[in-house]
Amino acid sequence: MIRLDLNSDRKTYYDILSVKKDARYDEIRARYKLAVLNSHPDKQKTSVDDHKKFLDVQKAWEVLSNPQTRSTYDREMIASKLDSVPIADKINLSDTTIDRSSDDPEILHPCRCGDCFAITFSELAEIGFRLDENGGLLDVETLENSNLENASITIPCSSCSLNINLIVSL
Repeated sequence: MIRLDLNSDRKTYYDILSVKKDARYDEIRARYKLAVLNSHPDKQKTSVDDHKKFLDVQKAWEVLSNPQTRSTYDREMIASKLDSVPIADKINLSDTTIDRSSDDPEILHPCRCGDCFAITFSELAEIGFRLDENGGLLDVETLENSNLENASITIPCSSCSLNINLIVSL
């Protein structure tokens, strides 16, 4: 399993190879070749830092060149970012209220700052959670396709830096 601590000063594999997160294989390969040439111990005056840089380039290539390991790495990178966000509370769908004042109803939950956490029905539908007009689950393809019993959606407050985890279960 690939681990990434985004709270440290450690660079991501994308940073090591100087590519964007949406880079194609050809771009990654070209940057890898350049980085290997520039950091290879036979080309440099070898020091511990030079050798470590070369090993980091090799590991970045190993992960990013394979679509499966890259996908896993990307998912864990996203998960580690979510883990670093302060979570105020975990709530169930039944603990929310529905605001139907617009064409796209919103699920609301009050925040301790006085504002609220909000997510629209269409935003939920985009990630696979379809609700009826009363907020009941119609279709939960995200859960059904993953064989999970429930899922958690992180929703930010409209004003402060807090988030909640909205628990959606079958």
